[in-house]
Amino acid sequence: MRTVVDVGLHDGSDTAYYLHRGCRVVAVDADPASIEAARARFPEPLAEGRLTLVHAGVAEREGSATFWLHPRRPAWNSFSREIASREDADPRPILVPCRPFRDILAEHGPADFIKIDIEGHDLLCVRDLPRHGPPGVVSAEHNGPETFDALEAAGYREFVVLDQVCFVPLGEPYARRRARHAELRRRLGSRRLADRLRNRLEGWARLEAELDAFRRQGDWTFPDGASGPLPEELPADAWAPREEAEAALVEAQVALSRSGADPYAVWFDVVARRPA
Repeated sequence: MRTVVDVGLHDGSDTAYYLHRGCRVVAVDADPASIEAARARFPEPLAEGRLTLVHAGVAEREGSATFWLHPRRPAWNSFSREIASREDADPRPILVPCRPFRDILAEHGPADFIKIDIEGHDLLCVRDLPRHGPPGVVSAEHNGPETFDALEAAGYREFVVLDQVCFVPLGEPYARRRARHAELRRRLGSRRLADRLRNRLEGWARLEAELDAFRRQGDWTFPDGASGPLPEELPADAWAPREEAEAALVEAQVALSRSGADPYAVWFDVVARRPA
């Protein structure tokens, strides 16, 4: 059974998907509410030993630190008050236990795949990855060139960049898919408007189904905020050296910026693997 370490449990969407795919999951989160929600949501995997919950923030050293809770969007909970204050929010501080990521891996690893999404602290995890051996594949939210720098320093040489709206790799097929997604969103308008006009717009159900299909992978549909497919479900020809992956990312960022996309609604994950 493959082991996935899900760093940034959040609402459990990624953990649910990894469990559905038959993985053993170690889910890590600093927010005690996320841990308790997962206990209630996943009683059977916990009882069977397929799921382990770790309540801890990732830090350079063991101890405790202030964690900021966004009042409206838990996805923006962070050790960075700036991130937790997005949209002029007034975040609430709590004190949480912290551990170096290497200690968590030593206790619960080795891992076959690690997903990292912890709002500003991703690089603390990447820099603690072992330089050899497992995990062979890791995913981290893109936070600038230093993301690629840290992954290369850990021995990763092949990359896929995923748009976290479409869940497809960058490149020409991605560009067409993203353009279609933007067109659908413009035609459908806001969800609030949709509720009022659903029965009056011709073809509404077809358009909505096509939009939802962007989040579908086989028998699974990814909800908003999910990280997307496991590495083996990515197209074999999507993997590229850093230079190509980074160039495609810059091109996509420029195009999305010119389109006027909400910067908070556009983000990318970098999936990286070591040479075979």
